[in-house]
Amino acid sequence: MEVLSFEPPRDGSLLGNYLVAYEIPAKGGIGHKSAFAVYVYEAGGRGFYLVKEPYLDPLLRSTVAYAIASLSSWLAPSPVMEIDPIGYLFAELKRGGPNMKKLSADEVKGAAHFLAREILGYSVLDPLIRDPEIEDISCEGPSKFIKVWHRRFNSRGWLETNVCLTQERLDAIVTRLVHRSGRSISTVSPIVDSVLPEGFRLAATWGREVTSLGSSFSIRKQRVEPYTLCELIKGGTIDSKVAAYLWMLLELKGFVVIAGVTASGKTTLLNSLAAVLNPSWKIISIEDTREIALPHSGWKPLHTRNIPAAGASIDLFDLVKLSLRERPDFVILGEARGQEVQALFQSAAAGSGCVTTFHAPNVESLVARLTEPPLSVSRALLSLIDAIVFIVKSADGGRRFVSEVVEMHETPLQLFKADGATWEGDPQESHKLVKRGVGFGYSERRMSYELHRRFEFLERMVGEGKTSSYANISSELRKFYLSASFTL
Repeated sequence: MEVLSFEPPRDGSLLGNYLVAYEIPAKGGIGHKSAFAVYVYEAGGRGFYLVKEPYLDPLLRSTVAYAIASLSSWLAPSPVMEIDPIGYLFAELKRGGPNMKKLSADEVKGAAHFLAREILGYSVLDPLIRDPEIEDISCEGPSKFIKVWHRRFNSRGWLETNVCLTQERLDAIVTRLVHRSGRSISTVSPIVDSVLPEGFRLAATWGREVTSLGSSFSIRKQRVEPYTLCELIKGGTIDSKVAAYLWMLLELKGFVVIAGVTASGKTTLLNSLAAVLNPSWKIISIEDTREIALPHSGWKPLHTRNIPAAGASIDLFDLVKLSLRERPDFVILGEARGQEVQALFQSAAAGSGCVTTFHAPNVESLVARLTEPPLSVSRALLSLIDAIVFIVKSADGGRRFVSEVVEMHETPLQLFKADGATWEGDPQESHKLVKRGVGFGYSERRMSYELHRRFEFLERMVGEGKTSSYANISSELRKFYLSASFTL
């Protein structure tokens, strides 16, 4: 059984450390508690993320290793194994494995960590997946230290971990990851894009079929509970004025595109904006792999199906066409990059609200990509887009923020622009809001009232500290929509 080696870098400075405590669930029983420590260092201009696993004395370590290695041969199938695998394993160890002394509480936690890691988890990769501060995990190939992107230390870039896999171990880990996602990988089908049971996005390659280095993988993690719009306001990603404008535009069933480069926070912003839409609406989200999570009872998530057999696959285009037949109030396309864009424009033309993300750093690039093959959207249809929100990542990687909001007219018009920690611009100058409002019978005075109402709601939630709980936000949103009382 492999135990991660903990060796701080020579002459390194400690940037921070913390404990990741977790519970290994048991169906119908009391779970087993365990923990591991994380230390983040900087040395020679590089960042290091080191996991310190629980200490096991040599006898206990060999006993646990024996249990793991012998699992298939001496553990008889039992319903108890399904209910509480770790508890069952402890009992079997005492009864049928090497003699075990009476364990202390720390030793029980340590043994539970390694048993859970190897039997229920992802082996040496398990701590990286369990740590809620990790956003991305990347392995470029065998004999290379796995790297992570850390939420709190993102200004240091990718951090090098103390996890390094041989080719044989890497192949085994990739096989386990892909199998847990319900897929298979081989020389015949060496690329997999899927989702782990925890909801994390997995991209994996097998052997040297598509890379000369060997098997590789990348895991993009999401928080258990997505960021709320109020959290993004508090963190400086957007302010209440810009957020109220976008909320109002989406409420009037506008068409909004959130654009930026990879890992700039596009999906995070999309999810937070969609979460404040009317709780009574029918909302359909469409993605390759599930990333969006909404609190709405009327939310219907759709995802693609990729099966090699002819006619068995279902792509984004199929799903957007399907959504057109369901009369949704709002359609969310996780990422627009193929022919599904054409169907999304049809949905917007039919009166559904639409929001999607798009890889583009500026308006010129976005328009060029949309209008040229393979997307080939007619320039006449571009006016259906109400606003493009550009989100960027600061040069040091420490902050993601909305850099500008551009309204799509014959000549694109910049409505908001980031200026340090504030945003210049006035939602009252929006031509798109006025046009959308007329379609809903809104007077200029009513529009001003609704904008201010949303601005005040967001400011109050942030001021009262009700930012991180979807339950709190949802409860307050229901009250917000029920209390509308505009009078002429």
